[in-house]
Amino acid sequence: MNTSRKFKISLLRNGATFIGSILVIFSIWILWMVWHFPNEDAGYRGISPTFFPYSLGALLLFLSSLLVWHGLKKEESPIFCFKFHCSGTYRMISILVTVIVFAWGMRFTGFIPGAIIFISIVQYFLGERKVWFLALNAITVSLVMYAIFALLFRVPLPLPLWMN
Repeated sequence: MNTSRKFKISLLRNGATFIGSILVIFSIWILWMVWHFPNEDAGYRGISPTFFPYSLGALLLFLSSLLVWHGLKKEESPIFCFKFHCSGTYRMISILVTVIVFAWGMRFTGFIPGAIIFISIVQYFLGERKVWFLALNAITVSLVMYAIFALLFRVPLPLPLWMN
């Protein structure tokens, strides 16, 4: 009786290895693009302007590598398995449409109102039904994101249409 298990390394082994491989390639592309960023302001600031993109690229590379490793330990399965009677498929499509509408509609609503609406809708699609929790979480996350990007990093965020 042969109890040894063959360990086949294939990036098309299952969904986790496939998505993880795509994210590894994407994170390498991000790091390569950031490497070409101009870095003239590094001497005037405590943190280089490339620090945040490098950090995100490195974090994405690390996490996507973990996803590939986790997928290699799992059994082979179909990469794409869309079952349109499945609630997960509808949830994924709904969130994708919400992201597109959020990106397009932020020029009209501005960052904070748009982010509050977006976060509330995404949480609802993910199964949260308590209205007070949706509102509290969406407002808190939106204000923290605004404080980090607008106040700390001084990134200009979109203003509502009536304030332009």
